[in-house]
Amino acid sequence: MNKNNLENLKAEMKGLKFDKELIAEMEKNMEKDLPAFQLKTTLPSDKGQMDATLHFKQSGQSDYYFFNKFELAYSAKAKPLENEQKYMVISPGEQGKNMMRSFQSPVDAIEFFKSQKGASELALGKP
Repeated sequence: MNKNNLENLKAEMKGLKFDKELIAEMEKNMEKDLPAFQLKTTLPSDKGQMDATLHFKQSGQSDYYFFNKFELAYSAKAKPLENEQKYMVISPGEQGKNMMRSFQSPVDAIEFFKSQKGASELALGKP
């Protein structure tokens, strides 16, 4: 891992006001020498919340990483999650047992919910 590259990316993330935990997660992924990775975070707003997905890719010719792009998804109706809460999609599974999938992002949860066939339930709570 290139230390100068790491410091430059840390400074860029700090400049964009991303929190220390997300910056530490970026560093861990760079240490793993992954060819590409994404980081996800939730940003509070006055009304609702915004989900951010940051895309990083390693150069094919060196150990440099590039912060290629970020995507923002705004949800006006979603309330910020309280401690340990998650958005959940509950679907009927095999042998009458319900299957549950948890999400931090309301946008991801709603997308997954809409893709389900049959009866599913969108919920908020502690898994």
